[in-house]
Amino acid sequence: MEHSSPVTVVRNSKSHTAWEILRFLSVNLWILSSSLIIVSTQVIGAPLHFCKKDWYYAHIARTKAAFGIVLIVATQWFAPAPVYISGDKSVRGQLHRSKDGRLETSFPERIIMISNHQIYTDWLYIWWISYTSKMHQAIYIVLKDSLKWIPVLGWGMQMYGFIFMRRKWEQDKPNLSKRLSELSASRNYPMWLLLYPEGTVHASNTVQMSAEYAKKKGIKDLRYLLLPRSTGLRFCIQNLFPSIDYVYDCTIGYEGNPPGSYAQDIFDLRTIYGEGKGPIGVHMHFRRYLVSDIPYDNEVAFEDWLLKRWKEKEEMLDYFYTNGHFHSDVDVVKTQAKLESLLEIFDIFNGLLAFILVSYLASKIAREFLGLW
Repeated sequence: MEHSSPVTVVRNSKSHTAWEILRFLSVNLWILSSSLIIVSTQVIGAPLHFCKKDWYYAHIARTKAAFGIVLIVATQWFAPAPVYISGDKSVRGQLHRSKDGRLETSFPERIIMISNHQIYTDWLYIWWISYTSKMHQAIYIVLKDSLKWIPVLGWGMQMYGFIFMRRKWEQDKPNLSKRLSELSASRNYPMWLLLYPEGTVHASNTVQMSAEYAKKKGIKDLRYLLLPRSTGLRFCIQNLFPSIDYVYDCTIGYEGNPPGSYAQDIFDLRTIYGEGKGPIGVHMHFRRYLVSDIPYDNEVAFEDWLLKRWKEKEEMLDYFYTNGHFHSDVDVVKTQAKLESLLEIFDIFNGLLAFILVSYLASKIAREFLGLW
């Protein structure tokens, strides 16, 4: 079992070299150009929705898998870092290291995945985890509503069927209920639903909200985490069971920020991908819970259950910041976020290229055999 040393502090300089500027431009060019191609492919396939919905959903799933590849490549090329995957006894036999050093997981096809939220790259790593289970085409993420208006990326996320929340329950409940009903009805199809019970990242401008919530509830606030909100997760479980059997929990920690600091203040997207000054190591610890053992039918009992899980996370993170790794009941897999083969990059382009080829052949046939234009 291989571990890193206790957490090392990273101090990022604000000066930018020519190399960092080139790097920043390169990663943005990669993500933007790939996203434009993927969104174009989505739009081209949109008429399938009116022909046969199963074809349309399969088409969108392929574009979702393609965007997962875009994110993994961005991390592999521009923000490589060792990743340590650990777990408790509940995930024994589900974490493997391939002969070439890649992570392979055998998580189920339909799950709810919850996690603490340290920085904005958390969901990129969860998407990579879904890739290691060959489920990167089936991920659905609960996000704040403003993200759907981001040019190109936001359009793609809307077509992926991601769930956008305004953080006002009375407004969010009807839309969430509709989406969950659709996901539950599609129980023969893979689905990874990712949500963050904390609602936002643990940062200097969010801890006050957690402190006020703790005071309102008469409970102790947490040091490394925001207190979780139970309403959304409970609603998801109620609406998706029995089409899912398990809730998976990820506790994520980053090397490079000392205890008491905020990872988001040190590792933002520009720092990680543009400057190449990301975490020294990424640690992800997994636990699994049988839905039938979770008291989701009782509001108070479920709130207590979720709070207990977060208190356990607090203890795990305290251990992590002291020892540089999580305590694990299974062999720790040291790896990196990377593709099985770089040839998978062609999956990003093949849909659009196929359309261009078919269009060209169709126009040629029309000209030569039908005498059109």
